[in-house]
Amino acid sequence: EGGEGGGVGRIGVGAVPMLSDGNFPPAKSQLERAVALDPNSSDGHCWLGWYRARVERDFVGGRAEVQRARALDPTYTWPLMFECLIAVARGDYNSALPLAEQVMKVDPNFFYDVDPIATVYAAMGRWPEAIQRYESLPPGRMTRPNFQLAICYAHTGQSERARQILADLEELSRHRYVDQVHLAAIYAALGE
Repeated sequence: EGGEGGGVGRIGVGAVPMLSDGNFPPAKSQLERAVALDPNSSDGHCWLGWYRARVERDFVGGRAEVQRARALDPTYTWPLMFECLIAVARGDYNSALPLAEQVMKVDPNFFYDVDPIATVYAAMGRWPEAIQRYESLPPGRMTRPNFQLAICYAHTGQSERARQILADLEELSRHRYVDQVHLAAIYAALGE
């Protein structure tokens, strides 16, 4: 297998180009190969599903893959989160919210840039509930200024609070990686 660690190595070889440089054809090839080499890999199905949904906009195929991942490892939170995000992308909030709640049931400390439940509230335009969710998180959960909270503040007319988070993120970006799409989303929510 060319020293790439079989299926496991190919997952990384496929996920990295997809996430970092948008080099999609090699990513898809490596992810499909990883699943072929190890059809029982929850990670393989999870990342292939995310690829199909996010890159190919194949929400049905992507959701089927992440559901396979969930069946293989019911306690692995990323397939749940990816399925939640796929449901959000389809506007299927009736499925998305229970999936977000299930993520938090499996791992009450799950947090990666955004809170799963607040993400669904924000997608639904339930801005005050998303704010309330973020503000009720235990201290230390958000280790840096949160772009989604800024967006929620902007949508509820709390533009100064949104601008403060934006300024904090822009300052942070001078010292470490901050996703520029997050900054753009805040500017857009502020009407700029």
